Amino acid sequence: MSDNGCLIDTNVLIAANGEQDGIPDSCVEKAIESLEMIKDNSVTVLDDKGLILKEYMNNLGFAGQPGPGHYFAKWIFDNQANRHECEQVPITPIPRPPYFNEFPNDPALDSFDKSDRKFAAAAISKGGMTPIKNATDSDWWIFENALKRNKIQVQFICPEIIKNWKRRHRKIA
Repeated sequence: MSDNGCLIDTNVLIAANGEQDGIPDSCVEKAIESLEMIKDNSVTVLDDKGLILKEYMNNLGFAGQPGPGHYFAKWIFDNQANRHECEQVPITPIPRPPYFNEFPNDPALDSFDKSDRKFAAAAISKGGMTPIKNATDSDWWIFENALKRNKIQVQFICPEIIKNWKRRHRKIA
């Protein structure tokens, strides 16, 4: 088991389902492998308010033809209270930016996606450097330097996608 566990951005589960346009098969395979490794070898970190789990359910749910991402979301739902599989860390929502007390007060992160801040807040609440797995979301690499500076570690499981984005865009943080 990993000491720090890991957080999983919803895009990893979606990528594992292979339903996202423009995502190469290699990324789908890496997303599936990543979810399997996490399930077998790590603890999935969730927030104590249920915001991460709610996002999984809103984006994947239990309806339709299930794919690997759906199965993982269901597994997380079923095991959310099992401390050997999931760890819930406290986060404190607030009504104004940065939207969570735990989110860094760093001007370089002012435009960071509001919906991804719960993952960063949970990583900080866990003590920092708990990795956040990302497959296809460009926000994580756009703000990679500012996130690192604030002890938020992002693991890119589909670096070929990030390399293509980096060629087309310049970093802003």
